[in-house]
Amino acid sequence: MIVDAHMHLSGSGYVRGKYLRFVWTMYITEYNRVHHTNKTATDFRDMLLSMDPPVVDPEGDHVVEMMDKAGVDKGVIFPVDWEPVTGAPKVPLRDQNKAHADAAKKHEGRFIPICALDPRRGNALDLAKEAIEAEIDATRDKIARLESGVPLESDKPLEYSRHVKRQ
Repeated sequence: MIVDAHMHLSGSGYVRGKYLRFVWTMYITEYNRVHHTNKTATDFRDMLLSMDPPVVDPEGDHVVEMMDKAGVDKGVIFPVDWEPVTGAPKVPLRDQNKAHADAAKKHEGRFIPICALDPRRGNALDLAKEAIEAEIDATRDKIARLESGVPLESDKPLEYSRHVKRQ
């Protein structure tokens, strides 16, 4: 089994524009150095926005297509909690964590969602509790499905991963 241990689903409003421009500049600088070109951050943005499948894919449909093409069986997905550094994005982290969990439900057996949270947040413990409770609910659902005879995606149906960083 091939597992990609570091994947993000992206959605409109997940990160602030200032951060995106910084990342685009960083990537295009390295691209220019390696390929001896003179592309700009705007060129990089335009390339990303014209990609097929698209980069903006909050439900993971296109990510699964790319995983299939690359022979990847599962992907560990998680948002990034940039809020303590960049300020609040349009889509709150709580909603991004839920979107990643929902994508894992939609593409059962393909994604292992991990909740993201920066322990410096004032509400980090609340977010961690929500993620743990959601995982407990998902595990209860799997147990109920097992008891009713509904087949699951794996011979290890209760295998899951959640990481909560403690301060």
